[in-house]
Amino acid sequence: MANHVGWAFLGTGRVTLRMAAAVAASQTSQLVAIASRSLNRAEDWLVNLPANTHVFQNSIDLKVFSGVEAVQGYESIFNRSDIDWVYIATPPATHFELAMAAMLHGKHVLCEKPLVFEPEQAAELLQVSKETGLRILDATSFPYHPRTRAILEIIKSGKLGSLRKITIACSFSDLLSRPSDHRWQPALGGGCLMDLGWYCVHASLFLADKLPVSIQAIGSPIDEKAEGIGRWKSLVAQAAFADDLFAHWDCSFETTGRKWIEIAGQSGTIVCDDLLRPIDLNKPRFWYHDAAGNATTMTVGAATLQEANMIDFTVNEPVPAVQSRFAIAVQTQKVLQLVHQAAMTGNRVDL
Repeated sequence: MANHVGWAFLGTGRVTLRMAAAVAASQTSQLVAIASRSLNRAEDWLVNLPANTHVFQNSIDLKVFSGVEAVQGYESIFNRSDIDWVYIATPPATHFELAMAAMLHGKHVLCEKPLVFEPEQAAELLQVSKETGLRILDATSFPYHPRTRAILEIIKSGKLGSLRKITIACSFSDLLSRPSDHRWQPALGGGCLMDLGWYCVHASLFLADKLPVSIQAIGSPIDEKAEGIGRWKSLVAQAAFADDLFAHWDCSFETTGRKWIEIAGQSGTIVCDDLLRPIDLNKPRFWYHDAAGNATTMTVGAATLQEANMIDFTVNEPVPAVQSRFAIAVQTQKVLQLVHQAAMTGNRVDL
């Protein structure tokens, strides 16, 4: 694909600031338009952008945003010839409709997680990609950091021995002070399972390269009356994989910020306390422990903006490679639905 492809953002949430910095730092792309249901919100986003992008990448030249247009509504974006890609950052309840509309208008799609509500919807988006050759990817960015690739290489090398346990904790409690946030609203696709549980499941599938065979779960609901997958404010799950591999997934809106993982094998372990995104971009570290418990600190990919790598991967890689990566998101959606089922029934769910 040609360099400097045009992007439009749908939605103005906080995550879009990071993605704007990523587009500016990428080797392939430029931001053309920011769209919101409210023109005032889109205009305010542009006004506030210079005060925020420095948090993610100090070297960004803000001149790259000088021609970005604020747009009211989403439909007009789909017919514009100067826009090749659509980044969807609206509440999850709107993701499927917007992603499908964008693809039917010939646009490639990068969509925030959680991808959709139902596994069948995720599979349908992948099928459209296969039929049209259009690219679609979930905006799960940690696989694109060099540190993650280094961890994966250690696993594949056999240095850990046979994998036996993957333990992941993803949580944050600052939502307790933001009761109007859409993640408290099950009907909009809220809940910790869809939001933070996505990372737990996605990381396990990505690193283990296999699906679980059974799942057990228990959770605490936002609302006792809500039955959909967005109902959970805290949830813990255990998943069994083939070859005696087990995963423990812990996600919550009521526990302080955590985003760590331990990958344990018969011969060693890897521990990373900020897997989803390095707390300090200049110190993306993890620890390797040998069988005797001796620890080695490893730092890989300093000053890397993983979202920019994700954008360049999505734009540059062959379509089958993008579809293969997106297939993990489709599988993640399926597993999340089964975790929800296990938590609702209190019974083990077999795949």
